[in-house]
Amino acid sequence: MKFSIALTIDGDQNGKASLINDFSESMKSFLKNRDYGGCIHEWLILLTIVQPPAGYEQLFKFHNPKYTENKSRKNRFTGEVYQIFKRFDYSIQLSGDLYSRFMNGTSNESRKILADEILKSLSNFDGLSKKIEIDEIENVKKDVRLFFEEQELV
Repeated sequence: MKFSIALTIDGDQNGKASLINDFSESMKSFLKNRDYGGCIHEWLILLTIVQPPAGYEQLFKFHNPKYTENKSRKNRFTGEVYQIFKRFDYSIQLSGDLYSRFMNGTSNESRKILADEILKSLSNFDGLSKKIEIDEIENVKKDVRLFFEEQELV
């Protein structure tokens, strides 16, 4: 399964973007050769780490979980057509106190916060039970927990 994190971050004064990129690459390598019965080929987390000023919260939309079976899209800048096939994506937002703890914490503390938020977000997979077998969803959750245990993040 392909895994990636699309990151939106403000004020990256502590190098957290590179920490998230390394985290994402590690998780991508772990999940790369995992097969979940062909039900999910790609998992995308839209991670937003911002502390918007009062009144500007609406600028950072929360994306509801979405499963795309098969769709062609066209890049509006290059004109290139690409295929989205069996992709599941949703948002995770770190703001408020969680934003402060993440941005001011050590690398290990920030990784633990990220792991905890991803573990909480696994409940988004439950909504796929009508499209994907329950066993496959449970296998994804089990593998993600195993990854975090191996990384000593839980």
